[in-house]
Formats: sequence, C-alpha cells, structure tokens
Amino acid sequence: YFTDSDLTRIRTTLSGTGSSLDVARAEALAAGSPTPENFVNLSLAYYNAKRYNDCVAAARKAIVLKPDYPEAYNNIAVGFINMSSYDSAIAAAQEAIRLNPNFQLAKNNLAAALQGKKAQQENISMLEKASSEKPTPEKCLDLSLAYYQAGQFEKCISAARKAISLKPDFAAAYNNICAANNMLGNFAEGKKAADEALRVEPDNQL
Repeated sequence: YFTDSDLTRIRTTLSGTGSSLDVARAEALAAGSPTPENFVNLSLAYYNAKRYNDCVAAARKAIVLKPDYPEAYNNIAVGFINMSSYDSAIAAAQEAIRLNPNFQLAKNNLAAALQGKKAQQENISMLEKASSEKPTPEKCLDLSLAYYQAGQFEKCISAARKAISLKPDFAAAYNNICAANNMLGNFAEGKKAADEALRVEPDNQL
C-alpha cells in the first residue's frame, strides 16, 4: 500500500536517504532520538518486516509526540489493513485525510479498508450460513477466526465453544477463546482456555 515515491518522500524527510532502514537500525535511531519522524520511520521498518502490530505501535508513539501527523495515521491504517482490522484502519485513514485532505495514499488506503471490510462481512455471512446449515468443528473454527479478525470477540468465543461442543479436544478452538478473552481483558478466562489447549496439545506454540 506504500508506493515507491511515497516511501522515498517519507524516508528522505526522515533520514536523508531513499534506502530502507532495517528494523534494528530503525529501533536504534528511535531509541537514541525519539522524534515523531524516527517513530514513523520505525513503523515503516516494522511494516516491511511484516510486524504489523509493531508498525501500529510505533506510529502511535509518533502521534503522542506529534498529534497532527497524517503519515503516522496512514501507517496505522496500513498496519490494521494487514491485520484485517478494518474498522480501526478506516478510522486511522480518515484521520490522516482530515489532517491532510490531499493525502492520496491515505485515500487509497481508506478505499482498500472499506473494500476489505465489505469482503470480510460477506465472508462472515457465508461462514455463518455454512456453520448453521451443516456445522462441523472446522467450519465453526473458521467462523470464530473471522469474528476475531473483525473485532467481534464475544462472537469469536461463542463460535469456538460450538466447535468444542462438536470436537471436545480441539486445541485451536481453545486457543481462539484464549485470544478473544485476552482482547477483552478477561485474562483469567484466557488463561483457562490456553491451559486447556496445552493439555490437548502440549507443544502448541501458538
């Protein structure tokens, strides 16, 4: 979602070079000189490394230091797009455009987020129908994951529990329950589910 020209423009502003910084170097720069620009540069390095949560976190640090930073909001949008968190991506892209109405890259990313959300909703509807008409553990798990990606964590838990009712020793479903509870801040419940997943599959790294 970043064009070469946009990347070059941002990196030139940040580092005086059009070359890409690796994560270690970008982290060192941000730690040594915690400026908004260095945190945006770090978010780009994380993005290139496919570390999208870290991309978002670094861009948010830039915004703490410089609240009216459209490039930082755009990076947040792209990070969330790549995590299929489209509502959050839409909000960030809209803020980037509010701050810079001529920010074409943010407009492109807003369109991508809206398209992704539409496809996500269509996929959820399809999975809901499939798991309702002929439920299997796998279909319920797929629905659980789709709910999780859409930020619908209570529904994620419910679908995962339905999968477990069909397949009691389903470590992946317990893991989904853990992840969703963690996102809701229900860490005790998350731990219970993770313990159960590890009872079923002791080597389950996820």
